[in-house]
Amino acid sequence: MLHFHHDPVGMFADVKLDGAWQRLPASTEADWAAVLAATGRWKT
Repeated sequence: MLHFHHDPVGMFADVKLDGAWQRLPASTEADWAAVLAATGRWKT
């Protein structure tokens, strides 16, 4: 599962990994690469 939201300090992705939610930053290109790698959608 994946959910995006914006708060005063930037964009974030809440990702459910191994049954637990983790909040990952999603404001920069490097952040997006990390989100995609964490979800298995893209390998860095």
